[in-house]
Amino acid sequence: MSMFVLIGVTTLTFLISRVVVPNPARAWIGPKPNPDLLKALMKKYHFDEPIYMQYFYYVLGLFTGDWGIDPYSSIPILTEIGMYLPVTIELTVLSLIFSMIIGIPLGVLSATHRGKAWDNLVRLSYLISTSIPIFVVALVILLVLGYWLKIFPTSGQLSLNVARPPTITGLIMVDALLTGNINAFFDNLYHMLLPSLTLALSSFGIITRLVRSSMIEVLEMEYIKTAKVKGLDRNKVFYKHSLRNALIPTVTMLALLTAWFLGGSLFIENIFSLPGMGRYTTQALLMFNIPAIMGTTFLFTLIIVAMNFIADVLYALLDPRITLE
Repeated sequence: MSMFVLIGVTTLTFLISRVVVPNPARAWIGPKPNPDLLKALMKKYHFDEPIYMQYFYYVLGLFTGDWGIDPYSSIPILTEIGMYLPVTIELTVLSLIFSMIIGIPLGVLSATHRGKAWDNLVRLSYLISTSIPIFVVALVILLVLGYWLKIFPTSGQLSLNVARPPTITGLIMVDALLTGNINAFFDNLYHMLLPSLTLALSSFGIITRLVRSSMIEVLEMEYIKTAKVKGLDRNKVFYKHSLRNALIPTVTMLALLTAWFLGGSLFIENIFSLPGMGRYTTQALLMFNIPAIMGTTFLFTLIIVAMNFIADVLYALLDPRITLE
């Protein structure tokens, strides 16, 4: 199924790109192309061949690492993605962590106080969080905590007086830990807190609602009631049996949240001036950069497919009744 998704997305993006730009080589070079350069570019990317052969070489290039050249910077698309992707990975991972830190306890609190004031308050909070557009949340948080109260920095990854650690993985926090630069680690975390919390606040309600409904369902099952009647330790019944089983559906939701965060990064990275994939994709759309748009579309699809696979594996590990085939 995952392969069919990848094939479908690559086919669709390829066809759309050819409809919008019948001759990509001419679009890349500009309105007054050099004839020799135009001919060389058309030959390199097989633009002078039939459409089905262009598609074949396009797919072949995706799986061999040749994703095309950025017509504006003359840098390979895959190289540019390698420059911008680490920021989005940091943002997504931190947002997932904060979403779970906020969402799971609130979901448990709501389920264990079903029908009471705490339950109503939690339900109201996640209803509000999922109703307000993410860019509105980002602008309000940036205005209040960044500009008015000046608690958090409003842009960038590091302070001007903090040196960036040597690049090993591209992830500043990881590279800072690997090189022992604790100052850069905490400074980068400080800069990433506001954008990642913004993403988390716009999505924690999804986890809260799912944990609440799962917990209520599990607590009503016969084996939980039997365990309580037998006098088993309340914490053991609650954490080992109820909460563990209630978290199984939440693991699957993490894959959908990844897609949510990738979409949210288009707003967050531009609002907070983070040089990540969201900002790169936005610039590609504004500049009509077809190779970059096709490359980022394929990458986002690949990430979502991979996250769904990881969710299936984790689902099987959490629930022994499920086996991977």
